[in-house]
Amino acid sequence: IESPSMLLFGVRQRRRVEDKIQEYLQQNHERADLLTTREQAAHRMENMQESSKAYYDKKRKKADKYSIGDWVMIENVDTTIGVNKKLVPKFKGPYHVEAVLEHDRYVVSDLEGFQLGHVPFTGVVDPTRMKPWSE
Repeated sequence: IESPSMLLFGVRQRRRVEDKIQEYLQQNHERADLLTTREQAAHRMENMQESSKAYYDKKRKKADKYSIGDWVMIENVDTTIGVNKKLVPKFKGPYHVEAVLEHDRYVVSDLEGFQLGHVPFTGVVDPTRMKPWSE
């Protein structure tokens, strides 16, 4: 495994070599190996990205699909200081799906008569923060 300075600049960071011939030979050798070292580092990075993606995809569940008009609950993200988070419900609702956007995003809004705040809520929510409404 090469150091970042070797990958970027082709130079090992260390104290200066006093012997000029040895320094010249070492620089030529390191420059020749620089391309292969960079290729090896790029290959290792690709392998790590693939294994990280496989690990992430293995643990991730498929997003639920919702239609316009479906009743849903959204994750409660209460950031009020001094409120015990253990006692706050994990989801709040009901809301209904107003529109389906690209990339699994949904526009949800308050139902009439079930408004939780002073101002009616309308927002874009991803399906990992939603679940179907259950009474």
